[in-house]
Parts: sequence; structure tokens; C-alpha cells
Amino acid sequence: QTTIGSNSSGKKVSKDAIDEAIAFMITQDCQPFSIVKDTGFRKLINLAFPHYQIPCREYFTKYINRQYER
Repeated sequence: QTTIGSNSSGKKVSKDAIDEAIAFMITQDCQPFSIVKDTGFRKLINLAFPHYQIPCREYFTKYINRQYER
């Protein structure tokens, strides 16, 4: 797990945790996979986690499909 940054309480946050949170948001809030390309979403993530490289929508499509196959 790659540590990307820390949250407001100082806890380390990994790339896997951010990926999981984005996938959860997409499914829970019925967001399109293309949200990862949206300017506002990218600005928010870059502000919160400047070292996090946002994966493409195809990554999240596969990520979420793998979660449902379990």
C-alpha cells in the first residue's frame, strides 16, 4: 500500500483507501464513472491528496466489477 497523505486526524491514507472510497461514492451515489474526469472532482481530490494520481474511469469500472464478483 502506498501512503498518499494524512487525514485531518493525522492518520495515514493509502492509495487503496482512496480508490475504495471513490468506488464507494460512484456506486452509493449513482455517479457516472466519468466523474473521475470532471474538473471539480479532480480539483477536490488534488487539494485533499496532492500526490494521488486519479485513475481513469476504466480502472474504476474494473475495480467495481471485481468487488461485485466476490
